[in-house]
Amino acid sequence: MADVDPKVREAVRKAGPAKFNYAAFIIRAVLFHMYFIPTTLILFPFLIFKALLGIGRYRTWTTVETVGVWFTKRAIRNLVRFQMQPIPARENGLREMNNLLGTLLAILNFGGPGGYVIADSKPQTKLMDISYNRVGRKDADWFNPMPLEAFKGILTINTGSNRVTDSARYDGPALVDPKWANTRIKGYWYMRNNTDVPTPRAYGTQPRPVMLYFHGGACIAFGAGDPFMSLSLSRTAARSGNVDLFSVDYHLAPTSPFPVQITQALAGYFHLIDGYGYKPDQIFIGGDSYGAWLALQMEHYLRSDGNFITERWAKDKAPTKSGVPGLCLFSPWLFAYDIDTLGRSKGGLGDTYDIIEPALGHAGVDGLQVGPNHKKRCPLAVDTPWISPGTYPKEDLAILPPMFVVIAELEALFDEDAMFVKNVKEAGGSVELYIGKGLVHDYGAMVTFNKQFKHTCELMRAWLSQQKAFASQ
Repeated sequence: MADVDPKVREAVRKAGPAKFNYAAFIIRAVLFHMYFIPTTLILFPFLIFKALLGIGRYRTWTTVETVGVWFTKRAIRNLVRFQMQPIPARENGLREMNNLLGTLLAILNFGGPGGYVIADSKPQTKLMDISYNRVGRKDADWFNPMPLEAFKGILTINTGSNRVTDSARYDGPALVDPKWANTRIKGYWYMRNNTDVPTPRAYGTQPRPVMLYFHGGACIAFGAGDPFMSLSLSRTAARSGNVDLFSVDYHLAPTSPFPVQITQALAGYFHLIDGYGYKPDQIFIGGDSYGAWLALQMEHYLRSDGNFITERWAKDKAPTKSGVPGLCLFSPWLFAYDIDTLGRSKGGLGDTYDIIEPALGHAGVDGLQVGPNHKKRCPLAVDTPWISPGTYPKEDLAILPPMFVVIAELEALFDEDAMFVKNVKEAGGSVELYIGKGLVHDYGAMVTFNKQFKHTCELMRAWLSQQKAFASQ
């Protein structure tokens, strides 16, 4: 990879790692719980009664599924309202203790107990169906930011007044604060069966492919180890999809604005290669909602501004422009602005039944510090490829890796996601689409739709088995 500008090295040296105002996170979390828990307990009987009467209930939903949708929609609305986010993880902090206190603190923080792994063949103590190592959480895995040499193009580190000069699609101020080049990131392992996490091996000797995964939440909510993205979605995807999954707990906006999350996604990529010995053609990339956006943009960087990254592993790249063998996208967020579609329109299925509302997307865009309100910082328009993957030109769509895409019939993003799939196919790309009938946005994150999501992941398993990396194992 290219040499590093001495000014960049000096800026990173002086910056140190990111520091967080934990008091603000704690106050917002306390206010959220003080309001949400008692009001939910009061409303819960009325929601059940309303569901039993069939008021506002979709025709195929059970009572439990209906209440689950309403509860989730209300939770998301109030997460946005109170700006409640998981308190940023601290390496070796209280939430990583191997005891009940650590588990309870994680759950209260919407950062639940994580994956299901075992430390060895001996019986392990289980808390909430989660196995722990004797000295700490085996599923949690901290890793370093990506090498300084990889911060190029749109990921250029800001040294004060420098501009990006080596990006084909971005001409503006450098966007990445140097502190993020010093800040370690947390990930969680979710295993396909009751096995230990992968053992670091010599490069190229890992026996099975892996999925690098990114959770949803508009980049302002949820986390890779919470009860929704963890116990429901990621664990099910790993088990029913028969693929070991490493989920990156990237830092949320507005603390870390665009494009910090792309740098942390790439850090996970480097970690799997340099830390565990996976080859690039073994690393599938997946995500749900905003996480699908992040998966697409990481792939975008690898085939554009960062195409130099995989040169060192040229012989082990998948036969795609980015070297990525495949993408698995659940309810992808493709447009960072309101587009005129039936799903988003007033009275449409998404507006009537879905769990997400426009306020979530608006808060995410503002938190990422892009768009009209942040032109001085980032002059990119929201209808350009780096902000809205749905605007990729035809030449980009044609060179995307093979994709498995899942969208739900009742989600607000249905029409735009279906349009994206259609455009990829017309451009000559390879994509398999599954439509979840009678389901809502990111239904894999809802335990009430777990049966349906297991079926979806079994279809993903069949798709993965047809890809070269799995077929040749």
